[in-house]
Amino acid sequence: MVVSAEHLETLKEKILKSQTLNVFFSSPFGGMEEERRIFIEQYLPMLKGLCEQKGIFLKVCDLRWGITTEQTERNQTLRVCLQEIDDCDVFIGLYGRRYGSVYSADDESSAWVKDSFEAAASEYPWVMNYLTRAITEIEFLHGFIEKPGKVPAFVFFRSFQYDEAMEKTHEGNPSQSRKYAHPGEYAIKMLKELKQTSLTLAETKANSLEVGEYYTPEEGAKHLYYGLRHLLRKLLKAMNPMDYT
Repeated sequence: MVVSAEHLETLKEKILKSQTLNVFFSSPFGGMEEERRIFIEQYLPMLKGLCEQKGIFLKVCDLRWGITTEQTERNQTLRVCLQEIDDCDVFIGLYGRRYGSVYSADDESSAWVKDSFEAAASEYPWVMNYLTRAITEIEFLHGFIEKPGKVPAFVFFRSFQYDEAMEKTHEGNPSQSRKYAHPGEYAIKMLKELKQTSLTLAETKANSLEVGEYYTPEEGAKHLYYGLRHLLRKLLKAMNPMDYT
């Protein structure tokens, strides 16, 4: 990623005041647990250590683990996620073949998705224009697509071939295999469009956006690590140039 001078300056001034760097981590939960586990357990401590050497606290907001039962029951999931994105300094995202839950008027079990959108609409009315999109895509829209260049972003898409292989591996175990199952033609179409939109935005260097593809969870977690490490090193150099002479 080529990080724009404007982004570096904005981040530097913000961190000099707060001593905190907020990162929002977006992805569907089902099927992406391994990427999250590897990143949080293996790579995040190294990134935090890099920041702590300079007196900076690195906070990664991963709401797939942090939404309370009360918030879920009140259909506040989407609203809380969008609020956290508003406060983030860096957006990171992962997507596999699982698109996520989508509202359908023909499916009563999806009513909670509509309720979540309506709860968020009191503060973010534009979400109702995307009622048939998955919540993770809404996070991507708010994080870097609708306002490209607002914050640096790293997003990576897992190869569908991995999901196909995992679906076969977990045959006979429905609770696991459904995380990797074919989501339907509509979802595949939405995923392909989302990936292409992201790639197109990444062509503009001023957007400070890195987009790529990976095959295994290990590779996905490693991509996030290297991307954030590169950004942090540039940021720390801008804050403390004498340390890098």
